[in-house]
Amino acid sequence: MSRSELVPAFVRLLRDNEAEVRVAAAGKLSAFCKILAGEAVISALLPCVKELSTDGSQFVRTALAGVVMELAPLLVRQFPSAASVCPVLQQALAVRSLAVP
Repeated sequence: MSRSELVPAFVRLLRDNEAEVRVAAAGKLSAFCKILAGEAVISALLPCVKELSTDGSQFVRTALAGVVMELAPLLVRQFPSAASVCPVLQQALAVRSLAVP
């Protein structure tokens, strides 16, 4: 499978109908971005990250919150202005602060 095939496949996992699949994919988001770093990859995944940060499943939002700090440097590196990234990170961190007792 080539890089051009991996990104759309991962996007499908992040947008799967089953919350369990989205939880697993969200938990691997940072590792996936590190392996396939590049502006095109991050650009393709950022809309998914935005969607996951407001997902109807608490478990999906918590999984995203668990990797958001690892994901932040990768996103900011690709988008130095960080204007589109900050609201997503803030949303995910808010979820994490609610999830941690």
